[in-house]
Amino acid sequence: LKICLEILKTFKEEIDNGDVSRHCKIELYDELLKERNRVIKLIYSILSTYISTYSSIIQQLTQLNQQSCQQSQQNIEVSSSFLSNKTMLELELMIRGKLALETLKNWINISPHITLGDLYEYENGGLLMLCYQLLSGNYGTDVMITSSQVLQALLEGFDAEEKSELHIQTFIGLKSAIISMKPLLQATMDSVLNSQDNESNVEDIAHAMTIFISHMISKYMEWLCHVNAQQDDLEVINMLLMITGHPLRGLCLLTLDNWLELSDISPADRHVSLREDLHVKLLETLMQQCTYPPSFTGDWDDVGDVGVDEFVFKEIRGDASGVSGCGDVLASCYLQLQTQYFNFLAPKLSPSQGTNTLDWRLAEASLFCMTAISKEVVRYLNSSNNPNQLSERIIFLDLLFSLMMHLCSQGDSELHSHPMILRQGATLLGSFHSILRLEAEPIFMIGLENAKPAIQEAASLTAQSLSTNQNLAPPSLIPVLTYMNTALNCQISTSEAAKGIRNICAGNKEQVALLIAQTGGSLLNNCLISSFTIGEGTHNDRLLLVEGFTRVVASMVSEPTVMSKLGDINQSTAIHVAAGSAILTFCQPMLQILNKSLNQNNLHLPSSFLNNGNNDNSIISLGGDDIGMLCDSFDLLGTVIQFLDVPLTASTSTSTIPHIASSLLEVLLPLLRSIVTCPSSSISSNEKIISYALKCYGKLLLNVTPLVSQELSFLIDYIVSCFNQHYWSCCLDCVSTTIEALGDAEPVRLSFHELLKHLITATSSRLSTPGHEPPLEPALVQSFFHLTKQFLIFAPNAALYGVSNTTNSGGDDGLMAGLVSLSVACLSCVTERDSARAVLSFLSTLFSMMSGPRGRSTQSNCNATAVSQSVLPAIAAHGEQLLFGLMGALLGGAPSTLRDSLTECLASMLQTLTLSSS
Repeated sequence: LKICLEILKTFKEEIDNGDVSRHCKIELYDELLKERNRVIKLIYSILSTYISTYSSIIQQLTQLNQQSCQQSQQNIEVSSSFLSNKTMLELELMIRGKLALETLKNWINISPHITLGDLYEYENGGLLMLCYQLLSGNYGTDVMITSSQVLQALLEGFDAEEKSELHIQTFIGLKSAIISMKPLLQATMDSVLNSQDNESNVEDIAHAMTIFISHMISKYMEWLCHVNAQQDDLEVINMLLMITGHPLRGLCLLTLDNWLELSDISPADRHVSLREDLHVKLLETLMQQCTYPPSFTGDWDDVGDVGVDEFVFKEIRGDASGVSGCGDVLASCYLQLQTQYFNFLAPKLSPSQGTNTLDWRLAEASLFCMTAISKEVVRYLNSSNNPNQLSERIIFLDLLFSLMMHLCSQGDSELHSHPMILRQGATLLGSFHSILRLEAEPIFMIGLENAKPAIQEAASLTAQSLSTNQNLAPPSLIPVLTYMNTALNCQISTSEAAKGIRNICAGNKEQVALLIAQTGGSLLNNCLISSFTIGEGTHNDRLLLVEGFTRVVASMVSEPTVMSKLGDINQSTAIHVAAGSAILTFCQPMLQILNKSLNQNNLHLPSSFLNNGNNDNSIISLGGDDIGMLCDSFDLLGTVIQFLDVPLTASTSTSTIPHIASSLLEVLLPLLRSIVTCPSSSISSNEKIISYALKCYGKLLLNVTPLVSQELSFLIDYIVSCFNQHYWSCCLDCVSTTIEALGDAEPVRLSFHELLKHLITATSSRLSTPGHEPPLEPALVQSFFHLTKQFLIFAPNAALYGVSNTTNSGGDDGLMAGLVSLSVACLSCVTERDSARAVLSFLSTLFSMMSGPRGRSTQSNCNATAVSQSVLPAIAAHGEQLLFGLMGALLGGAPSTLRDSLTECLASMLQTLTLSSS
């Protein structure tokens, strides 16, 4: 019999995989279809015999096992008895039953497929009833798994929309079969909770049940949730809830789509028990699944709980890459429960009455569930679509503020000390950052822009009467930032706290600006100092803090909505001064590090820095990776300057209203000059330090050009000297930034031309030195040709100055000839991707400049005569080398990643030469 079943099982597989024509396969399938009814009847007979024989064996085994006899009323104990007392006959039976079901699964998939309704008509539904019977697990778990797979295949083509008598009967049968699986489902839960390790393969059993039940519920969700649903319908939904809370947490993920499908059904169309009550149970279940296991102490390697691993836990919470987790289901719970959602979670943030201790796991999970729905909450509070919900929204906002203040004002409790709670608390406060402004701007003002003037006036008067001072920062802002500062001091919560502070600053500029105006920004200053002194913060964290603070300060003098909060126009000078002072104070940690690097090399300190009392050695102490801290400080100061890109208006260009960066630059510029000219080789010969210093200079030139123009002469002289000595690519990068900032202005044109000429000569000399050929200096090649491209884009007349100013005498200083010659030499030997791409990009830009109007708009201003007298002859002299070099690279001499750049360059060259010849 086994051999016959094996042959029958493989018929379809052999035809599918056989090396025969499609016509032949169709003929073979037709022959199989003629025999399908006979095969199904045979399987029905085998399964009937299997069940009766299996039941007889179970009865004999239970008589031999006293323990099983005492619990024979419990189906799962009978199954356990079977699994723990295997005999050869039992194994033989299981193999036979499983083979029969696998054969059935293959034959029902022969087109046209047999559906659940079709199978119901075989033997008056007898075969279908046998499959249902096998689902209970009383006849072997392997057979149960295969039976569930058969039924799932039958469900695929079954239309649940049609409510015929046949469909209703099959639906009733399916419900009964699923409910019969409940004891086995409960047994798998008990097995995991009791850490039992037996041969029953609990995970496979639970997974098979989950797949089948989830698939069936997805088909019949509207039938099961109908307003007149029966008790067995509700029992199936309760089983889905059991699976969602299964100790094997991976099963929870398989049920999430079912809950979303249920949420798509209007509550009014659901049974009364499937509304608020069900969502409270679902919320509790999901919160438990999002709770760290009892054995978790901070390291997943130490977790010994069965059914829990780090990846599955992160998947459930949506922390794993590409996985949404349970967030959408939690959002559906919130939309159903509203304030009841928070009322359920809030008690978890307080110590239990019995033990007077806080369960940090429940508290952390509660905060996570609140954070997961932050977008929906903020959207609801800012909604003006339904004025009738105004009072509800005000009550809801009060509830949220009370929860946030409870979190932020617990002093030395675990809410303020436990690392995991601090991390999730910081995430929550950052997620709800936008509602902080509602404390200062009453919620009933939202959405009144289109209301009648009388209504707007009444609402405005009410708002004024409820606020003692509209120009004070909201009271909640200080405890929130204090909590964030505490989280910054904890290693595992530093990143979340930094993100949260950035979000708070970006979403509440007016309120944070008021706080800075009132306190000088001491709270935010302390946050940045903490990220340095504690040593837990990363550079990216500090970048977020710097960005948030600087954006707010810049808005104090550039955004009308923020400026209106700070005072009238007559106070603009004071606001600029206060903003500048706040920036200088905020930047003290970075300035201290720069200052201490000079101290360590026995150099004098800038007098302006000493006179301001800023030489406080207690703020920052260099140690460990001193070079890294120094470079990070340059980068942070550059970021400050980048976000202080406030234009110099007519008022700020006068001496009465200083630019907000003026106070900072008075300290920073002397420090920068002292560091780059430091005689100590530990600084002056360190490429990394000089690179970051020059990047900081570049940010200054790009963003506050008029304020640092006096440094240009010194900077150019230093770059030339440094490049002549070290040939560092960072020198060329700084020149590129300078060209972008200052462009083709007449006062600097000659200086830039001479600078470019010198750099071409120096670079050519370096690259022709043995041991420093272009293939061995990819960074230098890349930076050099990026620099020359910047010249062509932003300062083409400076690049051609030697020709355009000697045209009458026919002179040419040979700059372009040398540049093209060097590019041809590099093109023939450089294979490193980025440096080769830089050479090609330069050549493409050069060709575009020759194309006149077809080139970049900035290049249309360059001298056409200079182009024809200098650039065209230089290209013509190397045209053959360029053409063959580009063609050879395209035909396989260059990496495939360069093909786009090579194609663009070749097309530009051909177009340019065609236009020139015409």
